[in-house]
Amino acid sequence: MNGSRHAAYHSFLQARGLPLRDDLVIGGAEARKAAFANVTALAARMDRPTALFVESDLAAVTALHAFEEAGLSVPGDIAVIGCGNIDEGVIRH
Repeated sequence: MNGSRHAAYHSFLQARGLPLRDDLVIGGAEARKAAFANVTALAARMDRPTALFVESDLAAVTALHAFEEAGLSVPGDIAVIGCGNIDEGVIRH
């Protein structure tokens, strides 16, 4: 994870008295195949989180595809938060 984004994430958790769980900090966002594989593994966990924060919008879009393939609903089963403001990350109503 990008150093400044990781620091911001850690600060957010600390401010709320929540632990940083290293087992939920997963690399591979910069490569879409790796991101897809990592999110697929995350979706299969018994203790799957209710939200995923990723360091890029491309990784967020990849996560959406992986969760859909795993039969999960976004945001019903899990929320996905990306960074970057690319066109693919924009939700249009």
